[in-house]
Amino acid sequence: NSKITPRPSLLIRKDLSTVLNLEHQNMGDDGGVLLANALDGLPHLCALNIADNNLTDEGLTAIIKKLPTCHYLTSLDVSENKIDAEAAHELSSYLLSPACALIDIVMRKSDVDDDEIGSFVYAIGQS
Repeated sequence: NSKITPRPSLLIRKDLSTVLNLEHQNMGDDGGVLLANALDGLPHLCALNIADNNLTDEGLTAIIKKLPTCHYLTSLDVSENKIDAEAAHELSSYLLSPACALIDIVMRKSDVDDDEIGSFVYAIGQS
């Protein structure tokens, strides 16, 4: 959506970006898709916080599909977003993939149904 304009402070880099905290930005799924497209430009990202952004399957799935390009990502916070079947499947696949270097995943107050949480538990157990 071309009507979404990022804040200049998010675009101007003074140093190497290793932590990206976008908590409480209300980006929604349109912003999530834009963020996903930008993740290729952050290969040294170590921590990503997208908590409380009104993200659902569309935005979360787009972001999660790009996480393998962030080879150093060790911390992911998806708290207070709605994780449905598609995002749950994508996140479980990522957790099981050799590209996943996560040490911490935070899902505090995320809307995850019982049948979706089982795949996370299995993936974490296999990691």
